[in-house]
Amino acid sequence: MASFFDLQPLTDVVVKIQLLATAQVPAVSTDAWLAALGVAVAGAVVGWRLARRFTVPFDADRYFPLTEPEEEHIHGAFAMCEQIKDHTTRCYFKGRIREMVRVQPICDADEFAKMSEDLRAEVDDCVHFGTCFRYAGPAVKWDISRLPPGPPPLYAGYEMVKDLKRMHRVLCRFSRQYGKVFPMQLEGNPLWVVVSGAKEAKAIFHDNGATVSSRAFGQAHLIAHTDFPSGNFLRCPFSEDLKKRRGVCWREALSKQKVELFRPILEHCRHISLRSFLCAADTGEAFLPRPFLRMSYLNTLACILFGISFADVDDPEYRRVYSFVDGEASEDLAGAADILPILRLTPLHTQKAERMKGIRAREDAWLHERIGERRRHLADGGEPQTLCDILLGTLESPCPGQRLSYENVKEICNEIIFAGTDTTATTTETVLAHLLNNPDKAEALREELDAVLGDGARLPTAADFSHLPYLNACIREAMRLTCAVPFNGHACSEDTEVLGYRIPKGAMCINNIYAVHYDPEIYPEPDKFLPERWLDKDPCRWSVENDFEFMPFGIGRRLCIGYNLALENIQLFVASLFSSFRFSTEGGRPVSTDEIMEFTVSLPEFKVLAEVREGSALALRRKEIAELPTLELQRLGVSRSEEHAAATPATHVAPAAGQRWAVWYASQMGTAETFALAVARMARRRGVECRVRDLVKATASGLCPDGESAAILLVATYGSGEPTDSALDFWKRLQSGNIAVHSTRYAVFGLGNSSYEHYNAMGRQVDARLEALGGLRLEDVPLGLGDASMDLDAAFDDWLRALLARHAPAAEAVKAPPMDAGAGVAYHSCGAWRVRWQAKATAPRQLPKADGVVAVAAGVRELTRRPEISGSVVEVDLDFSGHGLTYETADTIAVLPRNDPRCVEMFGAALNQPLDAEFTLEATGNKATELPFPCPTTLREVLASAVDLLGRPSRQVVTELAQHCGDAAERERLLHLAGAGGKGDWEDLAAKGRLSLLEIFGQYPSLAAMPLAAFVELVPQVRLRPRHYTASSCPAVVGEGRALLTVKVLPARAVDCNGVLARFGGVASSYLAGLCPGDELRVFSQPSNFALPADPATPVIMIAAGTGIAPFRGFLQQRRLMLKQGVLLGRAMLFFGCTRSDVDFICEDELARHLREGSLSDLVTAFSREDSQRKVYVQHRLQEQAATLRELILSFGGHVYVCGGTAMGRAAKEAVTGALLREAQCDAEQYVSEMERERRYVAELWA
Repeated sequence: MASFFDLQPLTDVVVKIQLLATAQVPAVSTDAWLAALGVAVAGAVVGWRLARRFTVPFDADRYFPLTEPEEEHIHGAFAMCEQIKDHTTRCYFKGRIREMVRVQPICDADEFAKMSEDLRAEVDDCVHFGTCFRYAGPAVKWDISRLPPGPPPLYAGYEMVKDLKRMHRVLCRFSRQYGKVFPMQLEGNPLWVVVSGAKEAKAIFHDNGATVSSRAFGQAHLIAHTDFPSGNFLRCPFSEDLKKRRGVCWREALSKQKVELFRPILEHCRHISLRSFLCAADTGEAFLPRPFLRMSYLNTLACILFGISFADVDDPEYRRVYSFVDGEASEDLAGAADILPILRLTPLHTQKAERMKGIRAREDAWLHERIGERRRHLADGGEPQTLCDILLGTLESPCPGQRLSYENVKEICNEIIFAGTDTTATTTETVLAHLLNNPDKAEALREELDAVLGDGARLPTAADFSHLPYLNACIREAMRLTCAVPFNGHACSEDTEVLGYRIPKGAMCINNIYAVHYDPEIYPEPDKFLPERWLDKDPCRWSVENDFEFMPFGIGRRLCIGYNLALENIQLFVASLFSSFRFSTEGGRPVSTDEIMEFTVSLPEFKVLAEVREGSALALRRKEIAELPTLELQRLGVSRSEEHAAATPATHVAPAAGQRWAVWYASQMGTAETFALAVARMARRRGVECRVRDLVKATASGLCPDGESAAILLVATYGSGEPTDSALDFWKRLQSGNIAVHSTRYAVFGLGNSSYEHYNAMGRQVDARLEALGGLRLEDVPLGLGDASMDLDAAFDDWLRALLARHAPAAEAVKAPPMDAGAGVAYHSCGAWRVRWQAKATAPRQLPKADGVVAVAAGVRELTRRPEISGSVVEVDLDFSGHGLTYETADTIAVLPRNDPRCVEMFGAALNQPLDAEFTLEATGNKATELPFPCPTTLREVLASAVDLLGRPSRQVVTELAQHCGDAAERERLLHLAGAGGKGDWEDLAAKGRLSLLEIFGQYPSLAAMPLAAFVELVPQVRLRPRHYTASSCPAVVGEGRALLTVKVLPARAVDCNGVLARFGGVASSYLAGLCPGDELRVFSQPSNFALPADPATPVIMIAAGTGIAPFRGFLQQRRLMLKQGVLLGRAMLFFGCTRSDVDFICEDELARHLREGSLSDLVTAFSREDSQRKVYVQHRLQEQAATLRELILSFGGHVYVCGGTAMGRAAKEAVTGALLREAQCDAEQYVSEMERERRYVAELWA
């Protein structure tokens, strides 16, 4: 509606009418338009009068009393709040601040700082963007230029208010007229973007969940819930703190495996529910089922949470608790006030808000009582018996990522019991109503139940649900027709580009579930109750997270966290009621399905007659069920699926006779080694003995030194088509024929990158040379070529599949030996390793031994002028003097990085293993096996130094992980992702950078069931590899024990793991940039192809972009030293490119000094973003200097060095070749190739 707080309300109404006159609006009667105009004019006048007459409805000091120290502590935060114009929003944020002060004593300093930062960002949004909770008057101009047209605001507001109890139907009507995505502007609210299609919902809410996941309730909700803590799952914005709470709550209490723990409680409550229905049925009169259903579900949730049970609907304690649930659901004026802002100033609304505060106060008092009882139980040494006990156990967690505060626990309990009761009761009532209207469907359901349960032998249990497809189909169809929550809103935290639309920051994206559920393209005859439509879709399998055509539990990161518990609850009660009773209505009258929307969407109340079915379990056990059962809480142990997994013995594959492979790798960055380990791992499973070796260990005796039957080689190409450092000697022997490979059976897989000129040169040459020397290529296994610029994993998978299928047929599996046990230790074995936990630390925890030497950070300094624009580039000064490490100018310094401690905490929580308990590894086989990391150690140290948590694992690793998913549905999804059918999804996730090991564990929570021994076995394939940097220093200048590195710090990205969100940059670059003076790290050196000409008088042409300048900084230092020593130097030209001279021209002062002193003769710069009319790159400057290049190269034998990205490298080579083409006597391409062979043209490039 119009903004009634303006001083020109009538003018605003006239503008709205003018907009309506030009808009395409459905035909509406004259009376309706007059009513709309009357409402607008009357509202304007009354609003202006009320604004003058009434004071604001809430006083911040009254509702948020603060002590003097508290007020002083948060003075700055309150000052920010005062900038918010709308009083209601100001009150809300002051409440949030008060809540923060309350939880501060039980928060980590980092947690509290993060909460403060999140709150500051929200307040800033309210002040500057009019988003989230601020009253968005006409001054807020939403950019909807890249959104399709939607209904005019006045018309939309009129339609919504006119049919307030059926707003979901109004949105559905709008979607039929304006399309599946359209904006809706209701003044006094953020912009609504209504999404009414399955594909559109997936793209916006699922694929862009990182930006479309916050919550922005209307003003009325804030008034009604002014004192709601920020920990409330439903009402608070989506923040890192909320994600942590959701993740812990899911992992510890509400995953499918954890819900199994509560099945005895569910069956106890089922007994009470049947008893209540039996008492009502015995009266012979029609009764309302809704009170009994609400009592059943409220009883179940209270029992699961706190271990308390209600006898029936007349139980005083039940009536006390139900008053909270019913009271909160019935105060529904908030919805009207969101659409009609004028209502926020009326006494009627403020009185309702006061009542809501009273309800909330009573809720809090009851929750404090119940939680206090459970805390005392645990304090007295009691075992955990309820969900609340599990949540309270996290208060003492040593891991911050697994720790909740008391307020978190209270609000989680509040959400589960008060939000869960109404939705599950409404859904069950809906199932009952639709089956009453379709007696043939009800009879089909009873027949199915009888067939599965037998002739009254028993009541249904959770184990039966997978064998009851028609039951699941009936529940699905009822949820589709009458979805308890027909639409929900996710606010955009930033501008979002999706499906060609641009959704502005702060807009509320409305997921119109009702419209999707009634889409005739998805569901033919959508208005009919047809459970049969689900029978060919495996109705027993509820893929809640990935079914975008059926969304009763929501979508994306706001997906209902308790859906596992809700589903099992509904399935149990519906199956029990229909197996026990025959329901009907008085006179056979149909039940009205004209749903209305209050707290949830429900049907009008109706009465039923219930008759106990003859021969049912209820009839046979009538006397037993008529008695009130006694609740006996038991210790919550492992779930049944976990027990089954623990009881299933591990298997080993019997070795196949005569099958032994030597698996060799030539790796520069570690990928070839990872693939070699994958070959060995998969082959061992098929009974083939394997030994993995680096090609640096190859000798003239051949590739099968221990008499192996075949040699498998995984060979990477490095630089300009050259062998890796470890394969240099092997390649020389192969070229000279000084290696015994005649009759050796072999297979080769090459690793390369087609963006480089010499793509997969070494793989091709090794394969050809082995064949030329008499080697025998394995049958049906051609040379494999993997392209890192495309899908390297897929190419390797295809090659490995062919190798194994032809030459390693699977052998018979045999049981593994039993696990050992000893005093003070615990064992767990899986595959090659047995994990032996130490009762106490046996050795001091030290930095594990690894390659390289210990270096000390001497300093880190920023090199760019504007890192906030171009990103950060830092110079890292390392001191390793006294450790014997040497290097030459422009050699490579390899750094062994460590993962961010926050990342380690998150992964440790996802793996569900203790981080600081010490363990060691013991091989399960008799043969000596190299440890994947030094032992004894802790999981924290392993994750910090040995596992690439933020790197993308190979498909083989993901396939292996899938075998350890505790949830069958997750296992299938993960196998699909890693298989050929999931190639598109894999590539999409890889392109978005969302395929890290940490994110996979977050997206598939049941991987927490993975044994540590199984994870350990994967460590070599997900190893955290050294990162290589070209030294930016000359050791003769900075000192033999010093080195400078030039490091581009990769930008941080958001990583989500089990609902916990954090931002991480590049593993190594962030690690190096975060070093403080005195910090220790491990480094080693490797020779590079860069070296100044032996004759100092030889001209030098250096070409670089960005951090490609690194080796040339060392070159210029060395030339400066030689100049001081009186050495005659040749001309030195440096072509350097970056974006802008005032932003990322790194080392400008340093280069200017070299120019002044003569160590650099010419500096030619190319700034690609300096001139808005033309982008200038280094190749353009090379073309301009073609004559100079020709002279220096052809006449004076100049050397050319190129360092930077592959695209720049190719363009630079073309420019140099083009410069030489102008010399008629020179075959330019042949000449440059000759320069490469003579090391006069050297390029070090990266993709």
